[in-house]
Amino acid sequence: MPFSIIDKPQFLSDLVKLNRDMQFRLIKAIKELELTPDIPRGEVIKKLKHHDHMWRYRIGDYRMVYAVYPESRVVQLLGVAPRGDIYERFHYKPDEPNYGDFSKFLEIALDPNQETTADLTKYFSKFSSSHPQSRMLPYRLNATQLTQWNVPSQFHSSFHGCKTEDDLLNLDIPYEVLSHIINCLWPPDIDLIAQSPNYAIDEPSDLMRYVEGDLVTFLLALDYDQKKLVDFSLSGPTLIKGGPGSGKSTVALYRVGTIIRRAIAEKKPVRILFTTYTNALIKASNQLLKRILEIEHVSPNSELIKLEVQTLDSIAIRISTNGSDRPFMSDDGDQKYSLVSAKANFHPEGTNQSENVLIMKAIERLRDDYLLEEFEWVIEGQGLDTLEEYLKVDRVGRGISFDARTRKAIWQLYKSSRNFIHQLHQTTWGELRLKAIERILNGEWNEEWDYVFVDEAQDLTPIALSLAVELCTSPKGIFLTADALQSLYNKGFAWKNVHRALNVIGRTRVLKRNYRTTRQIAEAAATLLDNNDAVEDEEALDQFFVHTGPAPKVFSAPSEDEMFMWLAHEIQIAARELQLPTASAAILLPTNDLARSTAIRMNALGLRTDYLAGKDLNLQSTAAKAITIFSAKGLEFPIIAIPYVEEGNIPRSLPDEREDDLENHLKQELRLLYVGCTRSMRRLLISYREEKESRFLKDLDSTIWQLCNFKWERN
Repeated sequence: MPFSIIDKPQFLSDLVKLNRDMQFRLIKAIKELELTPDIPRGEVIKKLKHHDHMWRYRIGDYRMVYAVYPESRVVQLLGVAPRGDIYERFHYKPDEPNYGDFSKFLEIALDPNQETTADLTKYFSKFSSSHPQSRMLPYRLNATQLTQWNVPSQFHSSFHGCKTEDDLLNLDIPYEVLSHIINCLWPPDIDLIAQSPNYAIDEPSDLMRYVEGDLVTFLLALDYDQKKLVDFSLSGPTLIKGGPGSGKSTVALYRVGTIIRRAIAEKKPVRILFTTYTNALIKASNQLLKRILEIEHVSPNSELIKLEVQTLDSIAIRISTNGSDRPFMSDDGDQKYSLVSAKANFHPEGTNQSENVLIMKAIERLRDDYLLEEFEWVIEGQGLDTLEEYLKVDRVGRGISFDARTRKAIWQLYKSSRNFIHQLHQTTWGELRLKAIERILNGEWNEEWDYVFVDEAQDLTPIALSLAVELCTSPKGIFLTADALQSLYNKGFAWKNVHRALNVIGRTRVLKRNYRTTRQIAEAAATLLDNNDAVEDEEALDQFFVHTGPAPKVFSAPSEDEMFMWLAHEIQIAARELQLPTASAAILLPTNDLARSTAIRMNALGLRTDYLAGKDLNLQSTAAKAITIFSAKGLEFPIIAIPYVEEGNIPRSLPDEREDDLENHLKQELRLLYVGCTRSMRRLLISYREEKESRFLKDLDSTIWQLCNFKWERN
């Protein structure tokens, strides 16, 4: 059985810098490694001293360094360069007294199936400066050089006049192109290589396609635990849970590949629907699924394989309208106005005046956003048609209990609110989803899929999940990924209660290895939830970590100006340390207004920043991104900054802080902050104005968080 080939991104940058003859020789060598990667061969193939898994392949004056994992039959390509250069990059100094200790930690960091230890930072920290200066370009970039590096010609003129690293980091060109150029100019040391993802090479010939200018999309490689889930319980419904960054979505993508492969082998037509949370994620998933079709040698127009990538709501629109005009969807503002109107016209239906007074007081105690969530998640979210159904429904998880009298009043408000929306000739997403289900059940819609994938299922209402079930020819074709820790809402429902057919008992598995976030960031974020019942699924907090790095920073700013100057400074520093464009940074805010004003402030400080609104984010933006934490749901960025973590913003203020309402509110706000922190891959920066410090940041452990409440030094 041949070995599978995976590689680090830097290997591709090394590859394109070689001349054509050397590239062909290297591809030939990699084909050889598929069969015998760990058998010494004279001066050509040797194991590196003090290493169990790392080898080198000699091609003339060049050395290709790779790792071999016999138990999983995997070869990991790490880099190729002239002998002196590659060994310097890898800090390979086997004759030094302490090299044996370093080599053991390095191999753990590189092994896709190993958990890295926090001790690794004491070795890696020696290789990077805490405040690196912007470097001068080693030479002027010209068209010939850029063409060799596979840089599209339309971007060549952007490099005219670039003299320094900071000039490059802030260029207005695509993130992937700029990252590749930086790696070509300054090949990263092994500490950065170890922290980068592994990509699967389906065929060594794909590498040759890449160097010839065909920018092949490589899929993330799976570890041992993830591979087991690719064909686990293909006769579902199946649920894969895991903490942030555990690769649930990647497993889902590979499962699509397995289903396609089986259909081709059996010459059996198959229809697959892949859904996820936002339009931005749909675009990314679509690109990766096209690559899966390519790997399986399936034409996008195949009569055998029908693959569609959409949000569930886009499918709901298609079903409910059936070719007629798209409905006008009510937005948050319209729904708030509808509730204000409902309250203004509300008349309690109690049996006497004293009971009416009690009803009014009960309603007044409830915040508007809580009531709107009740409408969305409990009433429409569970498809309740009548007051009788609402009186019986289980509201566990909502934080505030309602007696029958209160439920009747809320039902009145709900009906009045929806009448207001209908008078505007609008509808809600909950109504639209329910209408789609009704049309399916009434036989007015005949299109179904053999398999329906629902990514990020924890943030879908029960009625949306029921729609996914109805779209599938059989519940056996349902596959869900979910993470209760990332949920931004109190839903309070069990999977089996969503739909009679959605029973995942015995077909649920948990992924525990975190591939997104460093140990230090993940553990620091988890301390925010410690001793707090904001955690809905403690099992998901039990994670192993692949990456390591510095502790997240928290800055207590004496003023708003200082807060933004510190953020701009630290983002630039982090980009240099990670050798990434500043476009790799996202600044997460609690509201759109703050995101918009933050983008203005950062641009004024010289850090190019785009304000992006809503679910349909432009992730191809070539600047840092100012977005809300809600919009960042399901996304990840190498650098995350979260300003305004302060009372009134995170957590938001309440009109009055009654104990039952406040407790539920704080749980949601704390989960919101946790979700924001765990969008970070390598660097996390939190800041606030010192006089407004959030209660969530009180008494942070200085051994876990780097507390920057001193006068920071500007370069």
